[in-house]
Amino acid sequence: MISPDQLLSGRKFRDVDVVTVTPTSLTARVDGKLVEVNLEIKPDLCAEVQAIAPGASRLRIAQASLESVRTDELNPGQAEAWLVVADPKPGLDVDGTPRALVAPAMSLLSAMPRAVSRYAPGLTADEIAMWPNLCALITRATGDGGQSSSRNGATVNAFQPHHSTIRSAAAYISMVQSGSRQVSSNLAIDDNGDIIRVVNLNRRAWTSGSASFDAAAITAETANATLAPDYRLSPAAKAAFGRVAAALKADRGLQALTRNNVYLHREMLDRWGVSYGTACLMDDTAEAIIQRANGVSIEAPDTGEALRKRRAAAI
Repeated sequence: MISPDQLLSGRKFRDVDVVTVTPTSLTARVDGKLVEVNLEIKPDLCAEVQAIAPGASRLRIAQASLESVRTDELNPGQAEAWLVVADPKPGLDVDGTPRALVAPAMSLLSAMPRAVSRYAPGLTADEIAMWPNLCALITRATGDGGQSSSRNGATVNAFQPHHSTIRSAAAYISMVQSGSRQVSSNLAIDDNGDIIRVVNLNRRAWTSGSASFDAAAITAETANATLAPDYRLSPAAKAAFGRVAAALKADRGLQALTRNNVYLHREMLDRWGVSYGTACLMDDTAEAIIQRANGVSIEAPDTGEALRKRRAAAI
């Protein structure tokens, strides 16, 4: 994460496209590269800042803390409610640099257009850069309670769906974060089809018991509509599997949708002699997931050469 000063490189202002905003940081595209900027804003401004959406406004960021603001630029009693930015329509200083404007945060933000953010709060700039299509499907992002590790240079080339033998994604995520079992996954899919990021997409989740296979896969655990003996999935959860596989292919995480890179947990022991046997059969197949993925139209934020450049810049 960088500071606003680093973003600006002295007095030179750069155009910034907002991607996501959290209470403490702003993810933005600067000169074609995603960066995360430390905002250090006040808690009472969080709701307003969260309303900024990608593409809703082009901002010029001057400062995001009050440390360097001259006190005589602020009215008495207002310091706690101000966010320092540069007005997109100011005059220019003599050297052509846009003049910074200190503006009341509430009035500034309330004047900005409102839109729904394309990416869920909590996703990192690196995740969005590497997996823009997959990130666009994610409804929210949580933490993993420390249950993840580095991919150690492994290239993701597979989608590995599991089912959790739990009836809700919330219960599964709670188990992961509590550490009661050594298990995690990059994604949790709820019975209603919501796709939740648990482990950072650029880290290895502890899902199958095989470090090498998990390091080369995006893994997903799904809630069950029913438990034993049939362990059925809802139609919405099955559809989510297809959307994830299609997004991974669009993001170049899967070179193709084949049985070599879309496989179920229960197959791993028999096919490759890794992981462990599971009696949780789940009423879905890799073939069906591939078929659904082939029927999904991805409205990609970036494809082709644009995506290649973004991924290269993120590495």
